[in-house]
Amino acid sequence: MPKNEKSSLPDIVGVTSAVVVLDLLVRKINEFVVPVVDPHVQRLAGRTELGLFVSEHSLGAWHWVMLLVFGVGALLLYRCSLREVFLLPGESSWTIRKSLLFVGVVAAVESAMILYLWRDKVNFEWHWGIQAGNLISNGYEELAFRGFMFGMLLKWTQRPWYSMFVVTAIFMWHHGQYTGWESIGFFFFAFPFAFLTWKTRWLLWPYLLHVALDWAVDPLIVPGYVRSFLG
Repeated sequence: MPKNEKSSLPDIVGVTSAVVVLDLLVRKINEFVVPVVDPHVQRLAGRTELGLFVSEHSLGAWHWVMLLVFGVGALLLYRCSLREVFLLPGESSWTIRKSLLFVGVVAAVESAMILYLWRDKVNFEWHWGIQAGNLISNGYEELAFRGFMFGMLLKWTQRPWYSMFVVTAIFMWHHGQYTGWESIGFFFFAFPFAFLTWKTRWLLWPYLLHVALDWAVDPLIVPGYVRSFLG
């Protein structure tokens, strides 16, 4: 579809269906791959801080399967260029200063809200494995969701708000640890990631927001998970 050409209903239905099917394919592949691969990775890495960094963030099969499936879908099936994945079509009107301000404000507001809502779970515990691991796994997630997935949707629908809604809904679906009202809250917390990608036209900015939010919150609300892994 030529750039800025108005999308037709078949285009919208087609690419949305493709994204959903690819996502279901990721889940189906991982039903077989993760139980086979991840235990070997964990055993080799060990249940240590280094093991946490390697097995849960760097070499987790889930991330690689998703990147492979959506990478093929975006770059081959829907013929999105690398520019349309990393630097979305068109020039951004947002300056570096404005982008940094948006990242800082959203990260501060959302982390404050999360810590207030989960104040009964706050218990500071620093683990370099998970903090450093976020630098890797967040990159995987941004490339998959706000890169390949959002790139396909935006190119073939030419409807930014629709594309932001769909990619955020699927991102929420992948975070099944949140249920009920928490999942709705997660949707609204995640929506600025897609909005920031669209406005800045650069995948770097949602990545920085993702890292800033995780680094502010994870040391305070995930120590139980870390202890269960290391224990």
